[in-house]
Amino acid sequence: MDAVGVWQRLHENLLAECNATGCLDLHRTLVDSSHLHAINTCTR
Repeated sequence: MDAVGVWQRLHENLLAECNATGCLDLHRTLVDSSHLHAINTCTR
């Protein structure tokens, strides 16, 4: 739970820094964790 908005601010700051250095091109960015599969998962 993020009651004080820490993760939101961290996310915004990280995106701002990446954008300021020219490392971020949102026109070519897509993240969708629902399509990631766990590989070599623990069987315990």
